[in-house]
Amino acid sequence: MRTRMCVVSLALTSLLAGCGGPLSGTWQASGPAGPDHPIAGVTFCHDGTFTANADYGGGKSHMMSGCYKMTGDKLTLCTKDAKRDYTAKVTGDCLEITHEGKTQKLCRMKCNSTACCGDSAACCAGM
Repeated sequence: MRTRMCVVSLALTSLLAGCGGPLSGTWQASGPAGPDHPIAGVTFCHDGTFTANADYGGGKSHMMSGCYKMTGDKLTLCTKDAKRDYTAKVTGDCLEITHEGKTQKLCRMKCNSTACCGDSAACCAGM
């Protein structure tokens, strides 16, 4: 019985450790994306990588990927070209991110893809 409890505890601990924290999953802008709120959607993966789609309006959009790190309310996104810091707050299924005085709200999508972002080790090494 004791062995069975240890195995169950270990399995639960492993499961929880792989959850990736409050950001893991796919988030979509709660309103239309555009120049002031360009993030149309983002997927944060449990391995610390992300992919995002920014829509700047006028047919201008940009896909990006890299790694992320969340410490307290500071969210750092790192791509091969840039590193950007945001203030971020997760409340239930809502994510508010603020950058340069502009706040954007994203909502967690209920049906997340299990496909994640791929290998972004090159840009993540400097975080």
